[in-house]
Amino acid sequence: MLRNILCVGLLGVSIVSAARAGEPTVANTPTDAVAADGLFIHWREHIIDDEVKSGLPLRGADGFELADFDQDGHLDVAVMWEDSSHLRISFGGDDADHWQTVTLAAGAEVKEIEDGAVGDVNGDGWLALLVATEGGSLLYLQNPGEGIREGAWERVVPSVTSDRGSWIRVYLADLNRDGRLEAIAVNKGVTMPSGKGSMDAPPTPVSWFSIGDKPLEADAWVEHELNRTVIPVNARPIDLDGDGLLDVLYTRGNSGEYDGLYWLRQERSESPQAVFTPAREKESRALPLPDSFLSRAVNWILR
Repeated sequence: MLRNILCVGLLGVSIVSAARAGEPTVANTPTDAVAADGLFIHWREHIIDDEVKSGLPLRGADGFELADFDQDGHLDVAVMWEDSSHLRISFGGDDADHWQTVTLAAGAEVKEIEDGAVGDVNGDGWLALLVATEGGSLLYLQNPGEGIREGAWERVVPSVTSDRGSWIRVYLADLNRDGRLEAIAVNKGVTMPSGKGSMDAPPTPVSWFSIGDKPLEADAWVEHELNRTVIPVNARPIDLDGDGLLDVLYTRGNSGEYDGLYWLRQERSESPQAVFTPAREKESRALPLPDSFLSRAVNWILR
């Protein structure tokens, strides 16, 4: 009797397994999505860059930026591989399966690279890269214009960003509408494996950087702190209220009850005002700002 039950049980498992084996997967299920022109929508994957294709131990592609770096009319992709500390650009073309990829930087200078921003920083008409590394610095890489695909881009670590903890986000934008780009960057201050870190981390800055005429000079980058906060995570320039002035939308994490989303609204006035006005009279350890702030920072009301 037991044998019969066991046999029936195994037969049932076999039938179920066979049925499942015959079922279509999500990938090969016929699409029922229809576009406005009546054609069916489906997707095809193409490999741009990975360990198998490159032969390099690439790990942790955290961020990427799209731009036509070589001005050939095709979008290229700059990828920040955090875990293996690589910055690579894949140059696009007419063939979706053919990408020419070069390593712009690897190792210590892009240790735990997290994020990147694209812009014509020196006004030469070519798009450059500014990247943030959790290993401790920002790194500016200048597009050479010629020999772009050879990977020999001049670079510099802005001296004010060197060995400063954990830079996690960076953007380029024209904050004061003078036709020149400024950098906006967030220093998380601590490295948090698996997203966990000390709640006792000291306040670190949300900053913007003015950039001199020669961005390849390390001292051409001048930091202006907007605020200090506990473990800031992101600070994105955006005209949130549509008044034509770029604001900064920022978040903080792992800072207890003051975790959240905050809006630094850019305002203009005829006379100098306080650089930063907090939303609360009593805030986290981020406030009040350190005494050194007012002596170093340029007023947020950019002239």
